[in-house]
Amino acid sequence: YSFTNNSDEATSFAVACSQKAFQNGVQLETAIVTEDLGNGYLAEIKPGATTTARMAYSLTDQSDVTVEVSELISLDDTLLAQATFPAA
Repeated sequence: YSFTNNSDEATSFAVACSQKAFQNGVQLETAIVTEDLGNGYLAEIKPGATTTARMAYSLTDQSDVTVEVSELISLDDTLLAQATFPAA
């Protein structure tokens, strides 16, 4: 995920956003990997700065993966972003 902090205070992707990934309409579990994904997910960034947040998911098959991002705390669960990617 590419995350730009558009707030007035320093924050991280993990604190600001809720992300979900789906295959065949079913939410995927996050995966534990041995590879270092970097700290972009938890790193606090200042207003206006951009970072890359990486997440790993356990895929169920080779079908496309749809990801959705919304605000972590929201009254209406409005999507901030949605995209579909090939699994391979």
